[in-house]
Amino acid sequence: MKTFTIFLDVDGVLNHHVSPGWKNAKHNKVLDNDCLDNYRKLLEFIESKGYQLQIILSSTWRTSNDHKKALRDHGINWHKQTPDERRLSEYLTRSEEIQRFLDENTDLGIGNQFLILDDMVSTDSFLGNVVQTYWDNGGFDSYRLNLAVEMFLKLTTSSKPCR
Repeated sequence: MKTFTIFLDVDGVLNHHVSPGWKNAKHNKVLDNDCLDNYRKLLEFIESKGYQLQIILSSTWRTSNDHKKALRDHGINWHKQTPDERRLSEYLTRSEEIQRFLDENTDLGIGNQFLILDDMVSTDSFLGNVVQTYWDNGGFDSYRLNLAVEMFLKLTTSSKPCR
């Protein structure tokens, strides 16, 4: 079976500044139902095309057990996560963290078969692989879902690298 990878951020993707409950949330562990529904629709679409999904948690939520529990409680699962480089006295941008993950995990066979759902990744670094979301503008909304589907189709029907 073919594999397709998604690098998943949370803040600005699965929630946003006007998500219901955000202002009163304890430790800001709020996920937005509309964003979650769109994310699940993307996963279902990719699987319907015969791909097995590999989710890589690239969000800062990966550094907190409480936040990871909140994700699992909402049915959000992942296979791996990008390393927390801040613990190594080295600060990398999200783009650099993802690039390092790709460089150090060539055995996963990701190649160019991936999308990044994020509000902090430079589209210049991963041209053709980033669905840019916005904390101030609805997170992973229906527009970005459609964009993600289009990008997935382009990535999986083209043999040329897009980045």
